[in-house]
Amino acid sequence: MVLFFFFFLLFFSLFLTAIDETLEKSGSSELDERLVERLIDGMLYAFQEVGSENDKAILNGFGTIVNALGTRITAYLAKICGTIKWRLHNKSAAVRMQAADLASRIALVVMQCGKKERMKYIYFFCLFFLFFFSFLD
Repeated sequence: MVLFFFFFLLFFSLFLTAIDETLEKSGSSELDERLVERLIDGMLYAFQEVGSENDKAILNGFGTIVNALGTRITAYLAKICGTIKWRLHNKSAAVRMQAADLASRIALVVMQCGKKERMKYIYFFCLFFLFFFSFLD
């Protein structure tokens, strides 16, 4: 079972690297809404299951996808911000830092979507939970 999980993470990391490079070079204008929805759901799943060994690949892939899609992610911001908030409640400092890192990577696109209030909300939770849990560790 552990071996299967290792190969799954390795494959997923390679897959994200390929998506990252493809979207950087060709853009996302040809992606239909169903594919965008699947892409966002897959990225959210990967972000929730991320370990410390390949977190940079997933965070880079997520940031590239959000930046490539631009304002097309407006419909998915509630899911993304909910996932970030959920990860900020974790006791692990590494998990909370990954959530804060993701929030910083998508901040520009969230502001372009006109969701300034949502970004304020996320940054409030980032500051609160990073500060609060630092005293508990």
